[in-house]
Amino acid sequence: MEETPPHHPPAAESWTHRHLPLALALAAGVGLSAALFSLVREKERERLQAEFERRAAIPAAELQREIDDHLYPLRSIGYFFFSSVEVDRGEFRNFTREDLARLPGLRAFEWAPRVLEAGRASLEQSAGAEARKYRITDQLTALEQFQIREWNSQGAVQPATPRAEYFPIYFMEPGGGSLGVLGLDLASHPAYRATMAAALDQGTPCAAAPFPLGHEGGGLFGCRVFMPIYTNGAAHGTSPERSEHLAGYATTVIHVRNLVEASLQRLDRLKGFAVRDVAIRLTDEQGDPRQPLYQSPDWIADGATNGAAVETTMPLFLADRRWQLRTRPTAGFIASHRPWGAWLALDFGLMFTALLGVYLFGVSGREARIGRLVHQRTAELAESNDELKNEIARRKRDQEATAQQRRLVDMLMDGIPDHIYFKDRESRFIRINRAMAAMFGLRDDQQAAGKTDFDFFTPEHAQRAFADEQEILRTGAPLIGREEKETWPDGTVTWVSTTKQALRNERGEIVGTFGMSRDITARKLAEEALAQKAEELARSNTELEQFAYVASHDLQEPLRMIASYTQLLERRYKDRLDADATDYINFAVDGARRMQVLINDLLAYSRVGRRGRPFALTDCAEVLQATLANLKIALEESGAVVTHTPLPRLVADGPQLTQLFQNLIGNAIKFRGAAPPKIHVSAELPPAGETPAGQPGVAEWLFTVRDNGIGIEPQYFARIFVIFQRLHTREEYPGTGIGLAVCKKIVERHGGRIWVESKPGQGTAFHFTLPGAAPTADGGPSAPSG
Repeated sequence: MEETPPHHPPAAESWTHRHLPLALALAAGVGLSAALFSLVREKERERLQAEFERRAAIPAAELQREIDDHLYPLRSIGYFFFSSVEVDRGEFRNFTREDLARLPGLRAFEWAPRVLEAGRASLEQSAGAEARKYRITDQLTALEQFQIREWNSQGAVQPATPRAEYFPIYFMEPGGGSLGVLGLDLASHPAYRATMAAALDQGTPCAAAPFPLGHEGGGLFGCRVFMPIYTNGAAHGTSPERSEHLAGYATTVIHVRNLVEASLQRLDRLKGFAVRDVAIRLTDEQGDPRQPLYQSPDWIADGATNGAAVETTMPLFLADRRWQLRTRPTAGFIASHRPWGAWLALDFGLMFTALLGVYLFGVSGREARIGRLVHQRTAELAESNDELKNEIARRKRDQEATAQQRRLVDMLMDGIPDHIYFKDRESRFIRINRAMAAMFGLRDDQQAAGKTDFDFFTPEHAQRAFADEQEILRTGAPLIGREEKETWPDGTVTWVSTTKQALRNERGEIVGTFGMSRDITARKLAEEALAQKAEELARSNTELEQFAYVASHDLQEPLRMIASYTQLLERRYKDRLDADATDYINFAVDGARRMQVLINDLLAYSRVGRRGRPFALTDCAEVLQATLANLKIALEESGAVVTHTPLPRLVADGPQLTQLFQNLIGNAIKFRGAAPPKIHVSAELPPAGETPAGQPGVAEWLFTVRDNGIGIEPQYFARIFVIFQRLHTREEYPGTGIGLAVCKKIVERHGGRIWVESKPGQGTAFHFTLPGAAPTADGGPSAPSG
């Protein structure tokens, strides 16, 4: 039998048998690397989207708050008009000055009164006189040419055609380059007329459509908001009452770009938030969506956004008008958040595959090294076993540390008096602290697990809390420090300050909410009591002002009639009356005149605070010269001599300082002794860093008016500054006893204090302080003048 030779496979088959496993392993490694790359890239994209959505919610909330801050002064103007009998142009300027300086988005405040056709001519003629009366010099030319005008159908401005009523812009602050709108009838514009009707119907502010600020250029927009104002003291709870008692409209013009940029500047100072990462585009929902009211310079146009970028859209509200805020990441944000992790994972996978290929290539064809590799792997396994033991020990230590941290957290939660809770995505309690369990009336905090707010509060309060938590779950935006009213099933009401945030797992996914609330019921009750007292005080001030009005007008007219007819009686029947009747008539006339003087003095006293002028740089030497000119006759008749030291320049109310000096120097002339009056006026600064009273504080000027008159007993020092308090009879010294009370009120309005030093028969020295000296170039108080 023929022997068969052994079979040897061909060379190609031998190579394939040796390297096919290696090729399959490399292919599997490349495939796994690609899969890992896709998975990591998708996760990073999701994380980038979540991160940007969280950041985009911050400017939206901040911009809404900025809008609300800019609308609050308009509501304040409404209260100001309603609480005042009549608001003049000077008061309007003083009331709006601070808000215009503080809020950059406020472009102008306007007052458009309701003017009937019968009163049109009177209003146009009195505008210039009113500007001169209140020294509105920057608007004098425009007001002297004041005329009610209207927009015609082509949008041009022309004199208003006759109709039943007008709403012209009569007050406007600030003036500047916008004075051309004075006299424009806002109701002649169809869009404004519709907005004014809506504001009147609702009784709340309403915003008109944005309009371009054409003279400023650059695509800038403004928006006019209308606030209806009603006749003082008139009912306006219903729509017919509002229409009947409408006095006019207070408006504010919002500069959209300045408002947005003020909000962004505040955000730029916020720790942990970079404005440069977020670009915004603001549009009006009822307007053209292609025409933005504001757009960031680094806004990425449609079609040019990176694939990993996202866009969010949120509503904003200016009064009743709805705006839309779109946010997109900037190129810098996209560049700083590129998904390098996916590429690192791909590089790692390919590198691992290459190393695995090298390893498998080395293994194939090297059977002789198997024993040595087994020995090596055994040693590595032993080493790995040691590492495993070390890892087990480390994990045990970590578990003990975690248990210790949990105990510390438990101690913190159970020891803090505030209410703390954790909830799942269905707003069910996971855990609450001991204080919250006590508030719920539970013996153990575990009894709240699985329950919701509906198990403890009224349905209305529980529904609001549920809606807030669902909004946090949806957006991830926190709710910080919001004051909430809690209503319990038994009718009890409490107030809390609540902070809620999203609860995330280790992967950053939102799995629920957690929050903390603090009971502020006592503070809210105190605030309500304070608000009630403030309302009562405002009502009392209004009543006092009405009394002053009656005293200055209604009471004086009967007094004049009494004096006039009594004198007429004396002239006609002089020959028929005896000496006693003539004396009685003189007494009646004298009493009426003294009552008029008393009423005028009382009116002057009440006006010191309410009718004072704004403080301005005032030269006290000029004030003293004006005072001496007013007292010229009294000085000459008494032979009085008035001397003074150099007097300073201060920030003060000049006319009131004149009244202060005139009352004090007049008293020195009135209450003089046998010798001619000698009066000396001086002013000096206290030692550096101290007030004249010896208390640390800003520098104050100490003024002294010293005379050589009859003096005052020490027990009357406090009494002389009380209204109507007199130390002498009217036969001895005339007067009403109000002069020094007016002096005290003037000094206190300027932030100072007044007191007296005197000895009977040795003269009197009145001292008073005036703080707030005008600074000089070197930062110190101004030097004396005169």
